[in-house]
Amino acid sequence: MADILLPANFGLDILQCRVHGNVTLLLADDVTMTASSVILSLNSPVLRNLFAETGATTLDFRACSGAAVQCFVRALYCGSIGLDTVLFREINKMAHHYEVGWLVKRCHGYFNTLIADMDTQDYDNVFYVVEEARFQSDTMGDSLVVERVVKRIKSSGAAGFVEKYLVDYTELERSQVD
Repeated sequence: MADILLPANFGLDILQCRVHGNVTLLLADDVTMTASSVILSLNSPVLRNLFAETGATTLDFRACSGAAVQCFVRALYCGSIGLDTVLFREINKMAHHYEVGWLVKRCHGYFNTLIADMDTQDYDNVFYVVEEARFQSDTMGDSLVVERVVKRIKSSGAAGFVEKYLVDYTELERSQVD
């Protein structure tokens, strides 16, 4: 039997389809969307096991923003994603939680680019990268990401960031100071 070749984005035609959408996704603000368990399962062993073991027909994504979930699901349907700093944390978190290997790698590459391209003279830019690295270290156990960010800051001589970051260190969480 010959393999059937499908374009990477073949699933976009059936996203939100009433016929093939056998899973309801609960989003924030009482919004729902439908998706195909087949498409979701092809990307995620976690979801594949959930559907196979429990027969789940509803997934609760209300802890994430609707925009992030829609972007995440669209990526699962088409195999590509345009990441940005607005949705990155939630998409990265979902990619790790649902073990979507290709998307975890894409998020890792995106964040490495943010580290490499960080404008160390722009406090807000450095703050975002530092906080994101801290979040990844705390929630995903990636302690090396913090080391990469610190190395990048040190190599640029951005001592001004550290001074400004620690101006009111009493308001920082213990993990931020560590």
